[in-house]
Amino acid sequence: MTDVVNEMLGDRRATAVHRVRAARSESAEQMQKSFHVLVLADDNAAATRRERVCIATFTALLHGEDCAAFYTDLLRQHDDALPAIVTILAERSLTRGPYGQSEVNAAESVPGPTFTVDDIAALYALDDRLTAAIEFAHLLVFHPRDTRRAHLQQLIDVGWTNDGIVTLAQLIGFVTFQMRVIAGLSVLADRIIERSAA
Repeated sequence: MTDVVNEMLGDRRATAVHRVRAARSESAEQMQKSFHVLVLADDNAAATRRERVCIATFTALLHGEDCAAFYTDLLRQHDDALPAIVTILAERSLTRGPYGQSEVNAAESVPGPTFTVDDIAALYALDDRLTAAIEFAHLLVFHPRDTRRAHLQQLIDVGWTNDGIVTLAQLIGFVTFQMRVIAGLSVLADRIIERSAA
């Protein structure tokens, strides 16, 4: 079974941080299992594999990591047209964040842009479920404190079940965590490579 984190890191970086990851082999194993359950599992009533890969790709692209290409390649296996559409949507919606209202800490209450899919070509290519899920992914990544019942109702209105919404939230959270882990490992790997070359 290919280690997806190593694949995203690339051979040189993966080799550089091999000992670091081996020291936390249980965490590496759990991340791999989560990837298979949340992204690669067969179609189910909650969310098809195509839907899950599409949302994973969009979420990865929102984090601006080069390794998001792994997901766009994976999405291309399901639909040749979707990677370009999802990439354009991610580029148009990219911002900094996180934003949101905090009742506990007013200093953290920062307003920011929300995202609605209004591109005609994208709306034509995506169905209502995927459109709503992409908007939900953007909300969770950049406005995690602003999620309200109305946002969940928007998903329900286009056919997402409670189980499907839970799956979406888990998937978006997992890919966000995965991108942060890879970003950290990439920095560490580059430093290790620089030191070994000195």
